[in-house]
Amino acid sequence: MRIFVCRMTYIILILFCIIVAGLLCILPFIGLPTLQTNTTFIASYGSYLAGTIAPFISFIALIALLKTIHVQQKQLVQSGLESQKNSLHFILNKLEEKLDNDLMRHEIEVGCDGNKYSFSDLIQLEYFGVFYEKYIPKYNLKTDSVDLFEVKKMEVLKVTDLNLLRLAEIVMSYDRLCEKATMKKYYSAKYHVLINRLDKLHYLNETNKKYWLS
Repeated sequence: MRIFVCRMTYIILILFCIIVAGLLCILPFIGLPTLQTNTTFIASYGSYLAGTIAPFISFIALIALLKTIHVQQKQLVQSGLESQKNSLHFILNKLEEKLDNDLMRHEIEVGCDGNKYSFSDLIQLEYFGVFYEKYIPKYNLKTDSVDLFEVKKMEVLKVTDLNLLRLAEIVMSYDRLCEKATMKKYYSAKYHVLINRLDKLHYLNETNKKYWLS
């Protein structure tokens, strides 16, 4: 809306200048019988116009120049912002891929109700409700008392926590370039089940808690 108003003001100003300049040009000839009998007046009036319209035109040209510079600066700033957003968006896509791939590392499968499910499905899908806690271990620093299969599960979840931390850093950088925190809302909705389950299982670090659960 602001850009439209500025453009209209600019156009109105130019039209006003053209109309004024045109009136000044034809004013000496209104009501005059012939040009030959008014050469002295026309010469004087020409000098008058040269002394008045020329500075006026120069002023309008200065305004137009400043307006052009302002528009170019805004375009450069906007172009820079879009370039940064595109770069961050590319990084976000790569982090998404890494997070999804790391959830599939070790190709862990879990048996549930006679069916085999991937570890990624078990930790992310709402379908499993509270049953996921039966098949996924809570975070435990004492890995000596845990078998290798459980250690692999814990490793996947800690790597996921680290990936979410990296994702949060890029999302914060992206949202700083926008008026609204749209990217945080998107990823919070996409990974809300995963984040909540990591928190309940004590894998989510404090920084992730403050950012994703706030």
